[in-house]
Amino acid sequence: MAETKSYHYSVVDVFTSDALEGNPLAVFPDASDIDEVTMQKIARELNLAETAFVLPATRENCAARVRIFTPAKEMAFAGHPTIGTAFVLLQKSSLLRDSNTFLLEEAIGPVPLRIEPGERPLIWLRMPLISEGRYFDPALCAKALGLESQDLLPVRPKLMSAGNPTLVIGASDKETVDRAWIDLTGLRSLNDTAEEPFCVYLFTPTADGAYSRMFAPEYGIPEDPATGSSIGPLAIFMMRHNLISNAAGTRFISEQGTKMGRRSLLHVEIRGTGGADGIYAGGHVTPIVEAVMTLGIEESKSLIAQSNSCHAKGGSMKSLLRRCIAITGCCAAMIASSTQKAFASAPEPLRLQVFIGEVDSYDVTSTLIYGKTESILVDGQFRISQATKLADQIAAMGTHLKAIIITHPDEDHYFGTAILHQRFPDTPIYMTAAALEEFHRTSAKYLAAIKAKSPSETPDSVPIPEVLPTTIFTVDGEAVDVIKDFQGDVLKTTNTFVWIPSLRAVIAGDIVFNGVYAWLTASTVETRRAWHESLQLIAALRPQVVIAGHKKDKSFPDSLQAVTTMEKYLNDFDVGIKTSSNADELVATMKKKYPDWTQDLLLVASAKAAMATVHK
Repeated sequence: MAETKSYHYSVVDVFTSDALEGNPLAVFPDASDIDEVTMQKIARELNLAETAFVLPATRENCAARVRIFTPAKEMAFAGHPTIGTAFVLLQKSSLLRDSNTFLLEEAIGPVPLRIEPGERPLIWLRMPLISEGRYFDPALCAKALGLESQDLLPVRPKLMSAGNPTLVIGASDKETVDRAWIDLTGLRSLNDTAEEPFCVYLFTPTADGAYSRMFAPEYGIPEDPATGSSIGPLAIFMMRHNLISNAAGTRFISEQGTKMGRRSLLHVEIRGTGGADGIYAGGHVTPIVEAVMTLGIEESKSLIAQSNSCHAKGGSMKSLLRRCIAITGCCAAMIASSTQKAFASAPEPLRLQVFIGEVDSYDVTSTLIYGKTESILVDGQFRISQATKLADQIAAMGTHLKAIIITHPDEDHYFGTAILHQRFPDTPIYMTAAALEEFHRTSAKYLAAIKAKSPSETPDSVPIPEVLPTTIFTVDGEAVDVIKDFQGDVLKTTNTFVWIPSLRAVIAGDIVFNGVYAWLTASTVETRRAWHESLQLIAALRPQVVIAGHKKDKSFPDSLQAVTTMEKYLNDFDVGIKTSSNADELVATMKKKYPDWTQDLLLVASAKAAMATVHK
């Protein structure tokens, strides 16, 4: 039996008084014997924006030393980990209980903190010295955010840093901030002119202070719900352009993370005129999880984690873990580990094979998740000929097909199961209960209509799926999680996506279209708003691979860019509805913005349905 050691850790939500909002953080209050490589592995495993590790201080005047890791790298300083770690130490350590002011040692140097008493105490940190870099071209900045130059405030974006280089950009209003998305090509063109990667901080002034979003894909963070290290640069930028008062004692609030569904309130205080005596960032902290991680401590230092004593406020551990998967993916590996023998030898990595149907199948995708001996198929194709090719490919793999999971009740994703069921009669076909209800309501009608148009490519009948028995599957011991019943192209919330933690991969179904005009005929303004939330949940998982339900061809990469582009597409469609007088104008607008996309039929139908609603 391999030697092991257990480490207690806490998960807290920072810059919020409400559970499951703000910015989540994991804190290991005693990490004195965890090496740097393992710290990075743990941060990658938990997959939160940051994970903090507390060690003995090396400076006499500091209460403790804190090392902060994103899933991709170590940070010299970060605001929400500093405040969240201070909260955990106040709860668990005698070091801080008798003091309202103290220092924490970070890579950037000592960071001063103070506690403002109250029913929910505010924890304040003094921002490190803020350095200023060069100005950036507003037009290039707008392009990197999927915006136009006129969407920005008439002040030049500027690179600033309180430990993490941050490009501060002012936007005209909240709607513009929410409409922004990261164009990775545009961002790379900005980064190519900088000495090191930077965060992109977009804000607009409000009556309370600012409404903000922060993007940091170069740090492994597509979007951050709350960014304490950007508060100092924001305050300097706003004072310099007379967007807030520079008087001593000025306080304001930056609201961030709202677009992600994790609203955060970052308090800001200006000490001395213009911040001469410091700029402070403060916030509330809400405890969420207490847990234990057990690690093997052989020479490999391999991370084989198991969470074995967790509890949370406001619900069972199971419900909390499922919520964590939906929001951040932080607990997926913990769930998976319960289905595996601890300390088993590392399995061979899973692989994905994506089958793209022909144009007459609307470029629908089916994805095989496979290992050495087992496989699971997600979605079953539309036409008989395409399903037959798919079945041949699966058979050639030589694996045991454990299940076929249908992501939602659109016929182009399940008609092909008639062929698959003939070829793999012992393999169950699953849908969620909500999707199956729609299947029973619509499948016979769809089958009759399409059979009349394409009799040779349409089956006489389709097998009735079973209700999804669980949301946790495995392939050769590796977790495959089904995140069920979100909003996509179906009017009701019956779109499901699949998350594979070991591959950091999402099979998105029709929540994402990649190079294919989205089917919006059954959508409304309200459902498209909910659709945005589904996309944000996928982005919050920080996937490295995203496979869309419809994809034009291999020239469109299976990456997070597909999610951000889908968000932009929905925004552009809604703006197009407002600026178009008829369906033809809306079609022309969308084709101008997305000239390389395919399936005009879907766009035309969507435009007609949208404009018919407008002109009722």
